[in-house]
Amino acid sequence: MAEVVEALGPASSRVRVDLPASLPSVLTDRTAVQQIVANLVDNALKFSPPDATCTVGARADARDLTFWVQDHGIGISAEETSRIFDRFYQVDSSSTRPYGGLGLGLSLVRDLTAALGGRVKVVSTPGRGSVFQVTLPLRPAGDPNGRRDRGRARSGDGPRVGAGSAHPAP
Repeated sequence: MAEVVEALGPASSRVRVDLPASLPSVLTDRTAVQQIVANLVDNALKFSPPDATCTVGARADARDLTFWVQDHGIGISAEETSRIFDRFYQVDSSSTRPYGGLGLGLSLVRDLTAALGGRVKVVSTPGRGSVFQVTLPLRPAGDPNGRRDRGRARSGDGPRVGAGSAHPAP
């Protein structure tokens, strides 16, 4: 998560990373997790006022790693939340829309999360912001008897990534 935030350059000052001090190491596809976080943070910043911040957080329990990106942006109506993960879908598809992009970022988040055996959900209130939460199966590093990943990606497919704590997701 720190690498994703650093890559934002000056916009990194708008991102608050709220991770616990002691995180267990887990095996997962680091590149996929970075791409998921990068897309969620990019959207959070894009759809929030220029002076607003977003928060990235994480926690883990015995079975899962959960991380989230919370913004204070425009929010998404209940009717639209079921479609935002569709490829090329954008809530505002007019030619005068103020936000750029092709409508692929959240589709990529959904696909990468599924490939890692996880799930993604959003809770949003128009005018108040959104929380995108990704939950991935947790297999501690060095645990040969740990449960297998539920998706196509296997635990040995990537380098170790830090996981969460007892902080609850928003």
